[in-house]
Amino acid sequence: MALSAARRQRFGVRRIDASTHHLKWVPNSALHQLSEKPDGKSADTVLREVSRTARTAAKAGLTPFDTSIKSITEQARLLRAASDSSSFSAELDADLTALTRGSISLHMDDLPVGRVGLGSRRLVTIGVQSLAQSGAHILLIDELESGLEPHRTRHLIRYLQRADDRQIILTTHSPSVVRELSYNQLKIARRTPGLVTIDGSSDGGTVTLITPPEEAQGTIRTHADGLLAPRVLVCEGATEVGFIRGLCNRLEEVNPARMSLIATVSADTDSQVVPTAKVFAKLGYEVAIFCDADNPDRKLAKDIAALNGTSIELLQCDPGKAIEHQTLGALTAEGIQYSIRYAIEAVGRDVVLDSLHKAGISPEAKKALAKQEPVEAPEQYLDQVIIAAGTGKWFKSVGRGQELAEIVLDPQLTTMTEELKTFLDKLRDWCAPV
Repeated sequence: MALSAARRQRFGVRRIDASTHHLKWVPNSALHQLSEKPDGKSADTVLREVSRTARTAAKAGLTPFDTSIKSITEQARLLRAASDSSSFSAELDADLTALTRGSISLHMDDLPVGRVGLGSRRLVTIGVQSLAQSGAHILLIDELESGLEPHRTRHLIRYLQRADDRQIILTTHSPSVVRELSYNQLKIARRTPGLVTIDGSSDGGTVTLITPPEEAQGTIRTHADGLLAPRVLVCEGATEVGFIRGLCNRLEEVNPARMSLIATVSADTDSQVVPTAKVFAKLGYEVAIFCDADNPDRKLAKDIAALNGTSIELLQCDPGKAIEHQTLGALTAEGIQYSIRYAIEAVGRDVVLDSLHKAGISPEAKKALAKQEPVEAPEQYLDQVIIAAGTGKWFKSVGRGQELAEIVLDPQLTTMTEELKTFLDKLRDWCAPV
């Protein structure tokens, strides 16, 4: 069992290593511990007093940096890394006592910038480097969003977009960044198997940059997460999104070797399912559609029929079934009563009672089921409960769809029939291929 540093300390265990960290008077180093109380003062106190004296004496001699500091202050305020009342200065680094170039650091309100929050530090660093590289025509920024909240990321992008005289190439794994960019500012990199080296030679591998078409702009802004996964599963609605989340979560729990590779996208309306899938397919993604198959007269059914010959896969419920019919058809007696109890908590007793009534369950049985009273052979009401779950929208949200998956995967609540297993395996194998 691995022991943390705190537990090693508690048990009187010390680790001896060759780290140069222990050759400096820094927190937790061996030298710092040996010098903890020289002449009645702690090592930290001694070093702070020496540093304070040196900083005060040196401050007057650092005025040649004032011009640079003024420019940096303006950049930091533009980037919202500092308020209008904040001030920057060049001072000796409080962590250093040797008077070398490294002893002088940028301070903001008497605090070294290297010690402020990660986001502010990153913004100031970008501002400083932008000033230092004023003659450059191309700037490269890796992981633009690193350390930044979404609102600061958006502001940074707008700041960079004002640099009309420069081309800025950045990489990102953030939906916030993707949403802020226009379709013609995005490049999606696609690599084929094989080695690609920096000098352009290759061993069978290629890298292709794809620029999204203008008609993809709306899909990109609405479903930016989809651009950051190798596979995109376009779901008919929130229930399907939640169900897939629950299914994949359980799969990764029981089999850590399997990992979901998908981004789930909720099309929300029938008319947007296939068009959304086509956009991602055109951008080079592996795409599948997960939807009901209960109504052949719907526009969605007609759109799907026209997909023959495309690369888009279809993960559809069996003919004539919606997701409730597909997944709840093997509920046990306990599963029936659990589902009703959950639905009462999720959508309310009145909604559940009304949906059970419309499904054709007698008033006596309806009340008994809703009150969780003993009911003789509750399995006899399974078909009506499934209908009620659909019409009453018991699972029509992402969270409730995830609960539906939990119900289906619980052996106490659902009997795993061969039909159900085949359906679940089809979903699992596409989302987390072996």
